[in-house]
Amino acid sequence: YLDDHIIPIEDAFLADEMVVFAVLVDRNGYLPTHNSRYSLPLTGDPDADRIGNRTKRIFDDPVGLMAARYEGHSSGPVIKQIYPRDTGVLMWDIAAPVTVKGQHWGAFRIGFSMEETDASIQALRRTILYTFFGSLLACSIVIMFLVSRFTRPLQTLTRSAQAIASGSRKEIIDLQSEDEIGVLVEAFNKMSGALQETTVSRDFFDMLLQSMHDLLIVSDASGDIVSVNRATCEVLGYNNEHICTHNVKDIVQLP
Repeated sequence: YLDDHIIPIEDAFLADEMVVFAVLVDRNGYLPTHNSRYSLPLTGDPDADRIGNRTKRIFDDPVGLMAARYEGHSSGPVIKQIYPRDTGVLMWDIAAPVTVKGQHWGAFRIGFSMEETDASIQALRRTILYTFFGSLLACSIVIMFLVSRFTRPLQTLTRSAQAIASGSRKEIIDLQSEDEIGVLVEAFNKMSGALQETTVSRDFFDMLLQSMHDLLIVSDASGDIVSVNRATCEVLGYNNEHICTHNVKDIVQLP
């Protein structure tokens, strides 16, 4: 009866690679039936049968008896022990008490391979680490993309301002935006247009002045010469830079 009904339950635990055994034992450590992995037919070889057929045997070692007689208490419903198995494998032994008609009968023991458990823990740590660095890299790329996207208008505005400072008169930024950058770009375009109109008007006025046949001298309040037209330079015989180093009062003294 136990072989027909308990073995399938015990075998279900073996789907987990970390589980080496899952068995039902009574208070004396007697194992009425083992899972199918350790219920192989007897071969007559003591060493092989010790490993391959462990059913209907008594496991009365200290760990086995502690697990079989554990009835549960305030510290927890199960007991966890380190189990040096007779095969030389070091394991975690987890046992939960079993009661029959209100009486403690024994325990259900599950053995986990420490090696497999440690390997699973290490694999989980690597997965978490790779996931962390992958997420960090993805966030960095997204941040770089967003920063580049939001600062591109400012970079364009800066280049246009530098171009105007270098003498360009036709810097218009083609950018449609409803945020503060858009307002700034609109103001910049208006300024650039006004500057272009002012520059054209000034150039036209300078051309008219330079084409005059009469002498024209522009000075500040103290009489220092600021600029002169072409006719003045031709009459005096000096270039504009030289004349602008003098005061109006000095004009009469120039040879």
